[in-house]
This record gives sequence, C-alpha cells and structure tokens, in this order.
Amino acid sequence: MKNFIHHNLFLPAVLFLAALFGSCADIKVGYLDTQNAVFAPDSVVVYHHPDTTSLRYRNQAPYVSTLMQGVSGTAPINYELAGVTASEGGDADTFVRLASEKRVSMQGGTLWVWQDAANRLPLGKYVISVKVTNEDHEQIIPHCLTVIVKNEEPVSSDGLDDDGGYDDGSYDDGSGNYGDNADNSDVTASSEDQTNNAEEGNIYE
Repeated sequence: MKNFIHHNLFLPAVLFLAALFGSCADIKVGYLDTQNAVFAPDSVVVYHHPDTTSLRYRNQAPYVSTLMQGVSGTAPINYELAGVTASEGGDADTFVRLASEKRVSMQGGTLWVWQDAANRLPLGKYVISVKVTNEDHEQIIPHCLTVIVKNEEPVSSDGLDDDGGYDDGSYDDGSGNYGDNADNSDVTASSEDQTNNAEEGNIYE
C-alpha cells in the first residue's frame, strides 16, 4: 500500500515540474517595441548623375537615409530589408538584385545606396519595408521609406543635399570605417526570394 501511495504522489510531482520547466523555456527574452517606428523624412533621393562638386561624389560615399526613429527594445537590435515595391518606372527586381550584392543595404537603422547601385536602378520610386529584430522578437515595418531615383542632381554650393539634409560625404558604420571600407554585412538576399513581377519584389534573409 505504501509503495502505491508514494508512486501516485511522485508521478504528479514529476508532471508538474516538467510543465513548469517547459513553460519557462517558452518565455521570450527581452522586448521589442516598433509601434512608433518611422523615418523622418521618409524618403531619400539618389541620382544617376550626381553633382561632381559634392563631397559625396569626391569621396564616393553612399546615399544614406535618416536613422529610423521610434524603435526600442533589448540590444542588440538589427535591421534588414524585408521587401520593396516599385512604381513610376522603377524595377523591384533590380532593387532586390542590388540588395543581394550588398550595394543597397540597411546599416544600423539607416538605408545605404551606393553610387553604382543608384546608376543601375531605373528612374522611379521604390518603397521599402524593414524587418527589425532582436533575440526572440521580430517586426516588419511596412512601406516605411521611399527611395526616389532621379537623373541629374542639382549643383549645390551650400553643402545641403536635394532634400535639405546636410551631406559631408562621409559615413561611419560604427566600426570607424568609411566608404567602401564600411561593413555592409547586415543584409543578405537570395535569388529564390526574388519575384518576376517588375512592380513588386520581396527581400528575405
């Protein structure tokens, strides 16, 4: 009788502990809040023919958007291109291909477009979505930034770029490297993720 009682008490205890540890394993680490995620301004203009007097042109620096604002969470927080739609003559497939070559990429919450990529993008508009991730969390911010490809950049003598932002032609990725020495490893895109639709494409890691 004693053995029977002990056995019946032992089994529920084991099941309780198993359920307890199992539920602990499902608890997500940290947090990620992207409800107020936004680029301000929410567009960046790139050119086939840049102003040859600009510091950007002389340094062969990329076009860089403003930093995405309104994201909070447990560090490190990572940013990736998640998708793109094209209009007004743009070609989403070309954008996806340039992302796979890392000539268009997200760097610490900013979008980088290198001059050779700007030259290869057909004139038009490209609206991108961004995936924000940290440990155990991910959110996609849809249609949050527009890349506008134009032909000729106006000549400027005051150091301001076409959309009013200051351009000194040098961008640091946080590692102390500039220009082509910067780390462009944040974005990967595989060929099977590309869509044959010239008006819409997706970029996934």
